[in-house]
Amino acid sequence: MGQFGDEAEMVLPQGDNTSISVVTSRYPLAVQREHGLRIDSPVSALRTACLTGVAQRKMADPIPLPSGKTLVLTAGDIDEAVAAAPARAA
Repeated sequence: MGQFGDEAEMVLPQGDNTSISVVTSRYPLAVQREHGLRIDSPVSALRTACLTGVAQRKMADPIPLPSGKTLVLTAGDIDEAVAAAPARAA
């Protein structure tokens, strides 16, 4: 999932953030389940995608690292998260 595919494989572009977004999406699913909501419906899929997007947006804010450098997601990272959405829905 974290490997890049090519056009010949007929897959969406994917990369390291694809895997991170899949892991991130499990938290909104768990919260929904904890609240007694169905997690196998189109509504839960949309809710999960939106909440995963919120988390991804928060990760796009610069994060200072102990080394003095800054970690920040780029537009390409966000594209990878979106590319993973069909994989999560399957």
